[in-house]
Amino acid sequence: MASEKTHVVPVHLRRRGIEAKMVLKGQPNTPDQRDTRVIELIAKAHHWFELLRSGKEPSINAIAAKERVSSSDVSRYLTLAFLDLCVP
Repeated sequence: MASEKTHVVPVHLRRRGIEAKMVLKGQPNTPDQRDTRVIELIAKAHHWFELLRSGKEPSINAIAAKERVSSSDVSRYLTLAFLDLCVP
Protein backbone atom coordinates (compact mmCIF):
# COMPACT_ATOMS: atom_id res chain seq x y z
CA MET A 1 0.00 0.00 0.00
CA ALA A 2 1.43 3.40 -1.02
CA SER A 3 1.89 5.98 1.70
CA GLU A 4 0.30 9.35 1.16
CA LYS A 5 2.00 12.63 2.01
CA THR A 6 0.43 16.05 2.27
CA HIS A 7 2.22 19.37 1.84
CA VAL A 8 0.57 22.59 2.89
CA VAL A 9 1.64 25.48 0.69
CA PRO A 10 0.27 29.04 0.86
CA VAL A 11 -1.33 29.93 -2.48
CA HIS A 12 -3.84 32.34 -3.91
CA LEU A 13 -5.77 32.36 -7.16
CA ARG A 14 -5.39 35.32 -9.46
CA ARG A 15 -8.20 35.81 -11.96
CA ARG A 16 -7.46 37.12 -15.43
CA GLY A 17 -10.57 37.14 -17.57
CA ILE A 18 -11.85 33.56 -17.68
CA GLU A 19 -8.49 32.16 -16.58
CA ALA A 20 -7.34 31.56 -13.04
CA LYS A 21 -3.66 31.37 -12.17
CA MET A 22 -2.45 29.67 -9.01
CA VAL A 23 0.29 31.74 -7.40
CA LEU A 24 2.53 30.07 -4.86
CA LYS A 25 3.69 32.32 -2.08
CA GLY A 26 7.17 31.90 -0.72
CA GLN A 27 10.75 32.97 -1.06
CA PRO A 28 11.77 34.65 -4.31
CA ASN A 29 14.11 32.73 -6.55
CA THR A 30 17.70 32.81 -5.51
CA PRO A 31 20.39 32.76 -8.21
CA ASP A 32 21.06 29.05 -7.73
CA GLN A 33 17.38 28.23 -8.41
CA ARG A 34 17.21 30.00 -11.78
CA ASP A 35 17.38 27.98 -14.95
CA THR A 36 20.07 29.79 -16.94
CA ARG A 37 19.30 27.89 -20.15
CA VAL A 38 15.69 29.09 -20.09
CA ILE A 39 16.84 32.64 -19.38
CA GLU A 40 19.24 32.47 -22.34
CA LEU A 41 16.49 31.18 -24.63
CA ILE A 42 14.11 33.95 -23.56
CA ALA A 43 16.81 36.55 -24.24
CA LYS A 44 17.53 34.99 -27.64
CA ALA A 45 13.81 34.96 -28.47
CA HIS A 46 13.56 38.68 -27.67
CA HIS A 47 16.58 39.37 -29.86
CA TRP A 48 15.17 37.35 -32.77
CA PHE A 49 11.79 39.03 -32.46
CA GLU A 50 13.46 42.45 -32.54
CA LEU A 51 15.38 41.41 -35.69
CA LEU A 52 12.10 40.48 -37.37
CA ARG A 53 10.19 43.49 -36.09
CA SER A 54 12.86 45.95 -37.21
CA GLY A 55 13.28 44.29 -40.60
CA LYS A 56 16.97 43.55 -40.01
CA GLU A 57 16.18 39.92 -40.79
CA PRO A 58 13.45 39.22 -43.34
CA SER A 59 12.27 35.84 -42.08
CA ILE A 60 12.51 33.03 -39.57
CA ASN A 61 14.43 31.04 -42.17
CA ALA A 62 17.03 33.82 -42.43
CA ILE A 63 17.52 33.83 -38.65
CA ALA A 64 17.76 30.03 -38.61
CA ALA A 65 20.43 30.05 -41.32
CA LYS A 66 22.42 32.78 -39.53
CA GLU A 67 22.20 30.99 -36.15
CA ARG A 68 22.73 27.53 -37.69
CA VAL A 69 19.58 26.08 -36.12
CA SER A 70 16.40 24.78 -37.70
CA SER A 71 13.60 27.17 -38.57
CA SER A 72 11.26 25.08 -36.42
CA ASP A 73 13.53 25.77 -33.41
CA VAL A 74 13.42 29.50 -34.12
CA SER A 75 9.63 29.39 -34.46
CA ARG A 76 9.23 27.46 -31.23
CA TYR A 77 11.61 29.67 -29.25
CA LEU A 78 10.11 32.91 -30.60
CA THR A 79 7.00 32.21 -28.54
CA LEU A 80 9.17 32.77 -25.44
CA ALA A 81 9.43 36.45 -26.40
CA PHE A 82 5.76 36.85 -25.50
CA LEU A 83 5.86 35.39 -22.00
CA ASP A 84 4.54 37.55 -19.20
CA LEU A 85 7.64 37.76 -17.03
CA CYS A 86 5.98 39.77 -14.24
CA VAL A 87 5.95 37.49 -11.21
CA PRO A 88 4.04 38.85 -8.22
